[in-house]
Amino acid sequence: MEELVTCEGTVHSIIFQNAENGYTVLRLLTEEGEVITVVGCIPCVAPGEHLAVSGVPETHPQHGEQLRAVELERSLPEDEEEIFSYLSSGICKGVGPATARRIVERFGAETLDVLEREPERLTTLKGVTARKAQEIAESFRQHMGLRRLMAFVTLLAVIAAGVYLTMTMLFKIGTIQVQTADGTVVQEVGGYSSSQILQALGVQTEENIFSFDPAAKEAELEKQFPLLESIRVVRDYPNTVVVQVTEAVPTYAMQTKSGWLTLSDQFKILACESAQPEELKTLYGGEPVSVTPGDQLTFAAQADPAASDASGSAAASAAASAAVQTDDRLDALNELQAKLEEYGMLDDVTRMEFADTDQMAFLYQDRVSVLLGTRNDLDYKLDRARYVLTNADGKGCAPTDTGRLDFSHVSAGSTRKIYFAQGQPTLPSGYVVPEKTVPEEPDTSAAEDTAADGAEDAAAAQPADDTAAAAKETPLTEPARMTANNEENPM
Repeated sequence: MEELVTCEGTVHSIIFQNAENGYTVLRLLTEEGEVITVVGCIPCVAPGEHLAVSGVPETHPQHGEQLRAVELERSLPEDEEEIFSYLSSGICKGVGPATARRIVERFGAETLDVLEREPERLTTLKGVTARKAQEIAESFRQHMGLRRLMAFVTLLAVIAAGVYLTMTMLFKIGTIQVQTADGTVVQEVGGYSSSQILQALGVQTEENIFSFDPAAKEAELEKQFPLLESIRVVRDYPNTVVVQVTEAVPTYAMQTKSGWLTLSDQFKILACESAQPEELKTLYGGEPVSVTPGDQLTFAAQADPAASDASGSAAASAAASAAVQTDDRLDALNELQAKLEEYGMLDDVTRMEFADTDQMAFLYQDRVSVLLGTRNDLDYKLDRARYVLTNADGKGCAPTDTGRLDFSHVSAGSTRKIYFAQGQPTLPSGYVVPEKTVPEEPDTSAAEDTAADGAEDAAAAQPADDTAAAAKETPLTEPARMTANNEENPM
């Protein structure tokens, strides 16, 4: 791009002016006394105006050297001779050179202010009636209004051109990277190479950084790379695009009509397979809307049971079929997971059930089922559950106890009842904890027979510590171990 040349001066004469688009050819008398030709969009300009022009020198084949204006600042004339040239150029209807001279001689440097703000003072001039003064003032104001309007439009055009250049010529992409959440540039994450991710992104270097929609790109990438928990496409100005990724961690398994889903801890679907994934917590919440890897776990709204029990009238039937409630199962699951983590029990939970949010439950270490009922007083319930399950002060469950811990009962006086029943854990779904398979041990009967005699002698010589200890252990249902069973509703 050619270097700009700047000059200042007074408009000497107008050679050509297009009133529609403002294109003008003028002579500019510079401060050095040189007269140069300036071309460009300079609307409503008139002799006597002061211009500061920055432009590109060029040579016209017919008119010779000229300056093509790129930027300019313009101001109204200030001294009397410039004001005279300005008024006598014909910008005001009814003002020729003779009248212009008389006005300038009377008002001097204040002439333009008088014309715009105090036109009645023109009547002090011989031969200028009130009507003529008003005509001169209206013409001058019209010129000034048009001048200001054109200047504003020109400014907008310059701004638009600047924005266009910025959007098209600047901010070209120079670097595209795949990073983890902490800003580390990686070549592989979640089993995917960075080249796979960048190819799927579909953005190339030298493209403008504003040429794509980051949100749309994120949605496309999350569909293609389900083993990534989250993907953010970030513009790092001026010329870098970052694909920020977080690897998904398989955490839950959930059985559906289509197979077993593998879910992340943020409940993103990572896989759908026929076999149950091993070593994952299980979820029971009903049939999801989608089983497609890359989608988030969602559930459709369920019909309101109360509406379905309405009378058999046509109006009631229509109301029942239309009545739906917002599904809150995913909200319940998110809250239960967050609270279990808050109370330090999530790692020991092996199953969560939320298909009916009025009968929420979880399984602790595959040996104690915890029936929570509704989401009401969830903090209280989980705090009491932690007290019992972790045997906080020796009055809770022993590490080998099995059974059902029930928080779902509330008495007529709003007193929450806590019950523990020893035995097999039971859940609202009817889920039965599978028996753990014990690997077969090699036949050591011969060695055992040989050691039996010595073991019997040793047993005869020692007290039965284990039997005594078992006799001393207080069952969980004893009052001494169930001090927390009857608590007033804290809410």
